Amino acid sequence: MKKLDLTKNTGLLIGSRPEDYVLGANSPIPLEARNLKRDWREFRSRPERQNYIEFDATNCTSHTITNLWESTANWMLVNNLWPEDALKFWNTNEYIVNGKFEISERFLTKMSGNTRQGNYFYKVFDCIRKDGVVPENRWFYQVGMNWDNFYAEPAEEIKLLGRESLKYFNLLYESIPAINPKYAVDLLFKGLEHSPIAIGIGTCSPWDESVPACGMSPNHAVLLDHIEDKAFNIFDSYDPVSKTLEAGYPIYTAYKGILYPIKRNEPIVKSETLEKDITFGEISDEVLRVRSALNRLGWKNLVGWNVYDSELADVVWKYQLANLSWSLFWETVMFLKGRRVGPATRKSINNALKFR
Repeated sequence: MKKLDLTKNTGLLIGSRPEDYVLGANSPIPLEARNLKRDWREFRSRPERQNYIEFDATNCTSHTITNLWESTANWMLVNNLWPEDALKFWNTNEYIVNGKFEISERFLTKMSGNTRQGNYFYKVFDCIRKDGVVPENRWFYQVGMNWDNFYAEPAEEIKLLGRESLKYFNLLYESIPAINPKYAVDLLFKGLEHSPIAIGIGTCSPWDESVPACGMSPNHAVLLDHIEDKAFNIFDSYDPVSKTLEAGYPIYTAYKGILYPIKRNEPIVKSETLEKDITFGEISDEVLRVRSALNRLGWKNLVGWNVYDSELADVVWKYQLANLSWSLFWETVMFLKGRRVGPATRKSINNALKFR
């Protein structure tokens, strides 16, 4: 790998949307103490570079979130959390190489809409949620490629494999308000119990094994996977890949990405009768019942996922438009647009199930 040119932005765009989950504000994601050591370094997969002889791909956000996904997937592998059918899929399609996951940064770079200016973290997370992941050996950099070759459209069979992978995992993400240095270390340290953390930083000089803090504007994305004595240990896409950002190093943006396996063996919910109202952002068995019921009625959505997210809200909204009477529609759901399953919607679904 080439070393980083400190004068350039490597592909980090800073930004968010009102609907994005924010830790401590609107996020419904439960905090789990997954890794009490708060050290994810042993779960790293092999490093990948973004700076080639011919060009720099300006895709540090894709590299960072790829490293996050792989580290979490490797942790799940070590802890036997992948169901049997998922392991069969991962191994059959060579997602796991020498005991660790290897997914394609190049695929995420293209599918997430990365440009010469870079990308936003949320767009890469959204890309994984929509397009899935593919093995590194199916879509990778090859010597002699230029920018246009690297950014070519993946073949349809590659895209289909990515979408097939979504049958076996779910990914949620939330930003961490880590800009205030007074609270950043504590917030990030606690967050590492749950997930490695994608962070946006400036590149201070020298960009080497140990990097002192400076006032450089944000221009690079890396993976934070350990904190020791208030110093940040990071996994980078430039040499040297393992670095320590010294105490006081400014963090401009930060995101957790939480990976969940989908267990496809048996329906989780015994009854599909809807008995309780649910609202957007809720995490419960009742959400599973709604998902299962809608699927039985032909309104396809992600079975086995207990979060009332935007994907489910979209399906609910379409169902309501098609099935609720005009008066009920205006009185109960018009302004919610699928973000609530209330009595009228439950009654409609329950009645429809009687004929299935």
